[in-house]
Amino acid sequence: MHEALTNLARHQRQRKAALVRLAIAQLSLEDEIGEEAPLAEETRRFTLDMEPKEHEKFSIIAIRMRRSKAELARWGIFRLLQDIKDDAVVQ
Repeated sequence: MHEALTNLARHQRQRKAALVRLAIAQLSLEDEIGEEAPLAEETRRFTLDMEPKEHEKFSIIAIRMRRSKAELARWGIFRLLQDIKDDAVVQ
């Protein structure tokens, strides 16, 4: 997932953090997450800086959904990458 996000960011000429922020902004309380996929043994980590108000809203959503912020961020990235993949198939 990290490699796909890196490639997408390079292709879009955007920072990975900007893409993650976009994915997080699209989250809503109505979205269903489903079961979290187990992490592969080897993972990559990156830091995401958020504006204080965005961070507060994101924290509230995580609490209401009874999910960790990391889980929601991974889910948002997964959805973003899936949407990009689906768009590529349609085109």
